Amino acid sequence: MIAGMIFCLMSCGGDNQDSINQPPLAPSFSFEYDDGKLFEAQEFKAFAEDTEEEGAKRVLIIASDASGATAELQIKNINKSSSSLSVEKGAQAAFTLNSSELYCTTALTMDNDSSINIDNNDTVTNFLSGHFLGFDCTGSTTRTFGKGAFAVTYEDIAVKNAISLDIDGEEFEPDMVFVNVTPEPVATIRITGFNGGTESYTLILKKDKYDGTYQMNEFDVTPYFFYSDANQNQFDAQSGFVSISAFDVFERTLSGSFEAHMKSGTEERICKGEFNIFVF
Repeated sequence: MIAGMIFCLMSCGGDNQDSINQPPLAPSFSFEYDDGKLFEAQEFKAFAEDTEEEGAKRVLIIASDASGATAELQIKNINKSSSSLSVEKGAQAAFTLNSSELYCTTALTMDNDSSINIDNNDTVTNFLSGHFLGFDCTGSTTRTFGKGAFAVTYEDIAVKNAISLDIDGEEFEPDMVFVNVTPEPVATIRITGFNGGTESYTLILKKDKYDGTYQMNEFDVTPYFFYSDANQNQFDAQSGFVSISAFDVFERTLSGSFEAHMKSGTEERICKGEFNIFVF
């Protein structure tokens, strides 16, 4: 199960009228959209985890305003030893806005249309501030988001993603569990457990499809379960179901249970399982 509850800074915006013109020092998160509208966070949290690149982290900021609109900013590969972004090409960050009037999700790059800049990266206090410039993310010049700024204290997450399994009556938990979230257009959550490097167990869920029971079907992409045994025989789900709990966007934890009826050649097995993961 999750090794610890993850809590981070929760803030009320305060006086923030200059926040989108210069990086704020007080905890805040704001940006302009739709040619003059202002998203000013009333509540937000920030999380960070190590990336595969040595000495770098990625940071996720989740925020909501007084209207109930939510925004997420995920910044990739922030270098711990400097304030610069360590990826020189491609998307530097991903941004999503979900309001009653507008839903958009897009990448922030380092070209002339958009940018993401880190102004302060204090690795002792985990304080991070910066500013960003967006561009039209809907294909219409009338629906845009523009310049924004953030100042957050993030929590380093020491999360143990967990999945427990019962295959034909034998109960166990994989030694290592990894979670990979793939954005649009694939939009999946892939949970993979490994035992001794020879056996693997993979459950694939549809991202943002929570709080319900979903049927597995043969060769469906989501939801789907398969595993490879110690002899590298792959068992694929022929039928089954996944029951997923409600997902709190601020807590970022997702749990559920599943049952898969599997087959490899003429051999059949039944797997029952439960999972609890952090969705970055």
